[in-house]
Amino acid sequence: MNIKIKVIIGIALIPLFIYLWPSALGGDTQFLLVQGQSMLPTIDPGSFVVIKEQESYEVGDIVSYSTSIQSEFQGRNVVHRIMEKKPEGFIIKGDNNPKNDPGIVSQDQIMGEVVFFTPFAGYVLLIMRNPLIMIVLAVATFMMQFGRKKKKPIPELEIEKKPKKKKNKNYVLFVPALVITLAVYVVIQVSFEAGINRPRADPFTTFLYGIFEVYLASTVSFALYFMVMLGLYYIAKTHDTIPRKILPSGAVLTLEKKTSYSLAAARLIWLSFILSGIYFLFLMLQDLQAEIG
Repeated sequence: MNIKIKVIIGIALIPLFIYLWPSALGGDTQFLLVQGQSMLPTIDPGSFVVIKEQESYEVGDIVSYSTSIQSEFQGRNVVHRIMEKKPEGFIIKGDNNPKNDPGIVSQDQIMGEVVFFTPFAGYVLLIMRNPLIMIVLAVATFMMQFGRKKKKPIPELEIEKKPKKKKNKNYVLFVPALVITLAVYVVIQVSFEAGINRPRADPFTTFLYGIFEVYLASTVSFALYFMVMLGLYYIAKTHDTIPRKILPSGAVLTLEKKTSYSLAAARLIWLSFILSGIYFLFLMLQDLQAEIG
């Protein structure tokens, strides 16, 4: 991108950064993840909300307020709508709740008004904080950078000039298998947070449901699957070599390349991960849509 365009975009974003400057750094903005279904259909579970302090609040405003540990909300920050304004405070209620929130909420308890929200982005941010996901992304980034390194030039003494190297298609299934397995893990977490106690999953993950809670069971299965796929990748890479023969003259003769058994097995297993992942993703997304809808 042209440097001038970058400068223009940077300058244009400055007001947005100022507007969203977080309260922890002296601003008036806070960010929350909405859990539960009390604000349906206005705000979906897992939504990422932006909250800004206001001088005053009116009936109809969606606000976030802090609760005491002794209350039924157990000290959590609640995002609900103002239903009535009184001299001593506000009557507040969730759009999907049959009753008002207990007591009267004073203005000092209100953290701010919801000025923006986006569905499910909060779950993505929450999952991204998982150390396992951070490790996977770091490894994937490293592998992508490693794959872009330039190959060493072919020695001049090689008998046959090597044709322009075509894209190696032996490993194209590795990345989709990893991405789909990661997507399955993410959807399991979202489904559980949305209220599905045992999201549908592959037999091994379902077996782990009986040993661990859903979050830990899916994390363990994803970690094992990731190690299996990564191990297969390196085993296949190790055995997938181009056989060469050094002639008495010192020249190097490139022999015909053959696909190794380890590479064939790895490709078959990666394909099984892809097909299985797509199948269970379809089922879980159906269940999630039915739960939320």
